[in-house]
Amino acid sequence: MSNIQRTFNILQEVKYKKQRKATLKWYFSSISEGSCILELQPGDMQTDFSNFDDFVSNLNDFTGDFFEYIQLLSVEPTKFKEKLEREFKEKTDIIRFLSGLLGIWSKRGKYSIEIAFSYEKPLDFTSYTSLPSHRYHYIQDLIQEYIEQTIVEVIGVIERIKGDEPRSFFIEDTNGDMVEITYPPELEKTVISLFKSTVVVHGVLVKKARKNYMEFLKNIKPLRVFQLSSIRDIQFKQDIQFKFFYDRKNESWNFINEELELYGSGTSFENALEDLGDSIDSLIVGFLAFKNEDISSHSKEVKIKLEQYIDFEKCTSLYNPIIMDEKDEH
Repeated sequence: MSNIQRTFNILQEVKYKKQRKATLKWYFSSISEGSCILELQPGDMQTDFSNFDDFVSNLNDFTGDFFEYIQLLSVEPTKFKEKLEREFKEKTDIIRFLSGLLGIWSKRGKYSIEIAFSYEKPLDFTSYTSLPSHRYHYIQDLIQEYIEQTIVEVIGVIERIKGDEPRSFFIEDTNGDMVEITYPPELEKTVISLFKSTVVVHGVLVKKARKNYMEFLKNIKPLRVFQLSSIRDIQFKQDIQFKFFYDRKNESWNFINEELELYGSGTSFENALEDLGDSIDSLIVGFLAFKNEDISSHSKEVKIKLEQYIDFEKCTSLYNPIIMDEKDEH
C-alpha cells in the first residue's frame, strides 16, 4: 500500500502542480483471504469541501488516470512510456513514479496482482487489470534508462551520516551546498569509512524547494586526486594534478602538488581554491620578476617543471604591474 500511495502522490503532484491540492491517502477498508480493498480519503481534517462536486470529479478523473497507467503498462507498454514522457516533464519525476510502481509487483513472482477501481457504492468491480510478472523487469529497465539520462556527478565531503531509515548521508559540495544522499544498507560500511573524506558520487539529483536531494545513488568513491585545467585567468597547457583531501583536525579542504610547490587550504572548497590561486600567483610573480641567474638552483628546477603547465610569456601582461613593484623593491 505504501508504494501505491507513493506513486499516487507523485502523479498527483505532477498533474496538479499549479493547483492547491487536498492531502489524499489510501486506507485499508476491507481485507479478505487473498484480497483487500483500499479507499482513497482526505488525509487530514483541513480539506476544503466547499466545492465538493468539483473535488469528487477531479478525484475520479485522477484515479481513472492512475488506472490507465496500470492498464497501458499491462497491455501496451510503448503507449505507457509515451504517456509518461508526455505528462511528466522531469525525468526525475518519472524515475520516482516508476520506483514506487515497481514496489507493487511481486519481486519473485510468488503471487499475482490484479487491480480494479470503483467509484460507486455499493462497490462494483466489473473488470480487473492484471499486473504480469514480466513487467517487473520492463520497469527496472525503464528506470535504468532514465537514470542514465539524468545522472550527475557531485564532489564534496561527507559531513553527516543518518543511520535510521531511510539511510542517508550529507555532503558539502564544491559550491558550498549541502546535498542529502540516500543509500542502500549494503553501502553502510563504505559510507562510514569515507566519513569526513573527499568523495565523488554519481546519481540522480532531485531539487526539492531549498533542498538538494540525491535519491538514486549509482556509486560512491573516494576522491584523492583533483585535476585543474585553469585557475583565475590562467589557462594551463595541460591539466595539473593535486592531492586532494579533507583534514579533519583542521577542518580544511586541501590541494597539494609538492613537485610544483603549489598549495591551497581553506574551510571550504572555494576558499581552498582561492588560496591555491594565491600560491600560483606568488610563484609566477617571483619567476617573472627575477632572471634565472638571480634565483636558486632549486627554484630553477621548480620553474622548469612549472613551464610544462604555464606559459610565462602569456602571463607577463596579467602580472606586469605587480612585477614592476617587485623589481622596484629590489
